[in-house]
Amino acid sequence: MVDIHHRSVPVTARLLLICPSTCRVGDAPTLEVSMKLHKVLTIGGTVMPLVNDDVRLDLKSPGRATFTIKAGVTVKGLVTFDIGYNEAVLQRHFIGYVERCTATNGIEQVVLCRELAAVLATPLPMNLRHVDLRAVLADIGGKTGLRFRVPDQAYTRTKMPFFYNLAAGYQALDSMERVFGIKDFIWQQQGDGEIYVGAWADSFYGARSPLQLLVNLFDGYQGSQSAMIAALPGLRPGVSINQGERITNVTLA
Repeated sequence: MVDIHHRSVPVTARLLLICPSTCRVGDAPTLEVSMKLHKVLTIGGTVMPLVNDDVRLDLKSPGRATFTIKAGVTVKGLVTFDIGYNEAVLQRHFIGYVERCTATNGIEQVVLCRELAAVLATPLPMNLRHVDLRAVLADIGGKTGLRFRVPDQAYTRTKMPFFYNLAAGYQALDSMERVFGIKDFIWQQQGDGEIYVGAWADSFYGARSPLQLLVNLFDGYQGSQSAMIAALPGLRPGVSINQGERITNVTLA
């Protein structure tokens, strides 16, 4: 699903990506093209037989996923989920870790996963002096193993007298908007596992023109704030579409 924010008046919309066997292209005449969506789930370096999947990405918090796989034993480790149509190169849709694995029977497991950035939910005490944004993130990276990406902007080099945090890592990152004066601030895990920290306008998607989605790609609307479209590899929270609406949630089901 996708939540969308308009550039001038914040509104939200939720987009559900579905996996059709055919995709309609063009307005008139209508052309139907056979499209097969390939999915590859890897856990702990092993490609797993996939029974079912539900992946939810969010612009405001780390994503989560539930996979049902054929496996006689519990699994653990790094999780990657790649998707793509026909012969196209697969694109990374999810990267994270196994949070919990539960057997449903003798041959299947339900695997609950979180994006790598979810480790920031744990307490992260910090007490730093005379640091800029890059130095703060370097400290967080050293404590968590996470990798961060920042734009080449002045606010990333402005030093503050001190930076402290007594709560979880989420609160530490959220506070950077106020501490460093970053407008339209976001922090978001990218497809490669790195976490972008900075203004939305300076992000990968913020620097690009809105993605134009044809009306006939939408299969239905779930109220004024949500819609369903065919699965689009590479479509993630943070993308702006059509008239500048901003996607904030994506569910692949």
